[in-house]
Amino acid sequence: MDFCAIDFETATHERNSACELGVCIVQDSKIVDTKTWLIKPPSFPYFSPFNVNVHGIFPDDVKDAPTFDEIWYEVEEMMYGTLMIAHNAGFDAGVLRGCLNHYGMFTPN
Repeated sequence: MDFCAIDFETATHERNSACELGVCIVQDSKIVDTKTWLIKPPSFPYFSPFNVNVHGIFPDDVKDAPTFDEIWYEVEEMMYGTLMIAHNAGFDAGVLRGCLNHYGMFTPN
């Protein structure tokens, strides 16, 4: 089985506030690549205390991180042509759409 798994963490309740993204690529039912990115969200430096309690990422952790639009093409290339899955697909797909819309970028199917 071939697929990619994604997982987002957000700084606030806003779907465009990704502060971390993890991707895992699986080919022939074997993990072949993984990568994570810290992301400076549009809300920076504000992070919801509730969200920080969930994931443990603080504004200081992302102060020098790229914004979503600066990492998307690397992410997209890594995942290109694979089925995308997520543990909490509604949330993760919503964050992906929110980030792409925020930066005026093309939303893949």
